[in-house]
Amino acid sequence: MNHLKLVVVGPSEVMRYCFSSMFSVENLICVIFCLMQWSRLLSIINRQRALEYEQSISCKGKMHKVEVELWDTSGSKSYENCWPAIFRGLNGVVFVYNPDDTGHGKVLEEWQSILAQSQTLRDTQCCVIGHCKSSKTDRDVSLPLTFSRYLQFKGSISEEGEKFREEFAKFISQLVSTRMEASEQEELNIINS
Repeated sequence: MNHLKLVVVGPSEVMRYCFSSMFSVENLICVIFCLMQWSRLLSIINRQRALEYEQSISCKGKMHKVEVELWDTSGSKSYENCWPAIFRGLNGVVFVYNPDDTGHGKVLEEWQSILAQSQTLRDTQCCVIGHCKSSKTDRDVSLPLTFSRYLQFKGSISEEGEKFREEFAKFISQLVSTRMEASEQEELNIINS
């Protein structure tokens, strides 16, 4: 079985935990609370949290089971001393922001800078999720140009939860495909040497 470790980063109070919890049946009650706008209480209780779940994905024409660890980091810098441990063994990053908040582009850029200091991630290992309270938002944060190279989707978790799950499954499939290709290349290099 494939194993992926992802970190979910972004500004405080963008419902990162709610997004992460969507994929784990055990955490469904947390999603319900989040969607009822109790996310502030949950974010106090769950500052640093790793959620694990299994997902079946289609990759290269075959079905694969993937064990996914989603590490939801707090948006607060007071947890900065935990970041090296959280980032160890990372396979991908999920940047979460609110398209209605004009300051979030700058915060995502800061997170990208923090991650670049400790990680070497390809564009295919990153995705950007814009979560807003309503999918009928008329504002949109201008993200730094670097983020345009990443898989992106935005909307409202409460209104478009299934869309989020489908798009995220594509991201997971992309990560597994990249890892499989790297593994195959490594095997070829060993055989040819």
